Amino acid sequence: MTKIYISPSSQPENKYAYGNTNEQEQCNKIALATVKALKRCGIEAKTNTNSDMYKRTAESNCWKADIHVPIHTNALNGKVQGTRLFCVNFNGEGYKVCEEVMKTLAPITPGTSDSITVASFYEITDTNAPCCY
Repeated sequence: MTKIYISPSSQPENKYAYGNTNEQEQCNKIALATVKALKRCGIEAKTNTNSDMYKRTAESNCWKADIHVPIHTNALNGKVQGTRLFCVNFNGEGYKVCEEVMKTLAPITPGTSDSITVASFYEITDTNAPCCY
């Protein structure tokens, strides 16, 4: 059975412009809903909404996740919108996962700046599982 670890942003300082909320609150909701949906589909899934990315990365590695998925809702500069995914390189399994996620998210995400980019964020480089950030 495939094991997917969902790692929500732990950035409460990233305030939203509307709704008196922040990135951490919303990403925790997304992570819990995603785990519930994955389990409903017969996929083993896990998250931790009470820790930081370092603990979640270690937990994902210890659990031997098959895929690691950080969840973020970055606003950037207010002009860029759309789905933006990151992976360690364009040849690995993480990129393949990003392509599949992009097919699903891009059509329902506002904006047109959909992209998959190579990045060296901690959760991308330090997870044992392929990462779709």
